[in-house]
Amino acid sequence: MTITEQREYQRLLARFIGETQLLQQLDGKTILLTGATGMIGSFLVDVLMTRNRQLPAARQTTVIALARSRHTAEQRFAAWQDSERLRFLACDVAQELPALPLQPDYYIHAASTTHPVAYAQEPVNTVLSNVFGINNLLSYMARQGHGRLLLLSSVEIYGNNRGDTEYFTEDYCGYINCNTLRAGYQEA
Repeated sequence: MTITEQREYQRLLARFIGETQLLQQLDGKTILLTGATGMIGSFLVDVLMTRNRQLPAARQTTVIALARSRHTAEQRFAAWQDSERLRFLACDVAQELPALPLQPDYYIHAASTTHPVAYAQEPVNTVLSNVFGINNLLSYMARQGHGRLLLLSSVEIYGNNRGDTEYFTEDYCGYINCNTLRAGYQEA
């Protein structure tokens, strides 16, 4: 049984779709989603594809799903393989982006190494994917002259809580120990 077939996951998708008026702004739009096979990226693909089933064709959202492995993407999104609204593109965002099949209206950058063990073991790759990834997206957008960008990250970027707040705001800056291998994620 795949995750999209699990009842609890289907309830989560339905709840998210039902409570999110923001999704209406994506009607008829094209989205480029990096990190499509990651935890957040794959959930967003499932949300948009599930929502598409509820909409007339003219209002459906098209997703260009970028992932390093086309095979992994095809396996993860087997439930949507017949959808004309989902296109896969095998690409490492740390490399220059190839020509895209459609011009995106929105770019959602969810590609990153986000596991503490991974960015401790491969700090250079973490920095490269974060820094070059966002640079490549911004450069592509500048050449196209079109689109809006949403950059996803994790609470890790804020550093360690200094003990002066319970919740982080966008401008919060906690303590970051730059002498650890894990610091590459926060510094990038």
